[in-house]
Amino acid sequence: MNEPGTSDGGSPASEQARVGVSVWVENTAYGDAEVMVLNLAIDERPFCYCSFHYRAGYTDAGIVHQAAERMAMELGAEAPVRFVARFEC
Repeated sequence: MNEPGTSDGGSPASEQARVGVSVWVENTAYGDAEVMVLNLAIDERPFCYCSFHYRAGYTDAGIVHQAAERMAMELGAEAPVRFVARFEC
């Protein structure tokens, strides 16, 4: 059943795509992945929506990458998700 005002069942990704949201993932030098969001409709700086932390012995780098990619797609990123290396800490 579709939500009012939507044609696809009200998925958040399609709603955000209409309002102009850019979503990507930034990888840090420590192996963390941060899902970044920028609202293109208003003049604002991008913000970190959530972080996935890599810790040797506790997490796997591939799992961190996949989790960040899935979250970015839930927020409206299209496949392939853009990953950017960020070397500042």
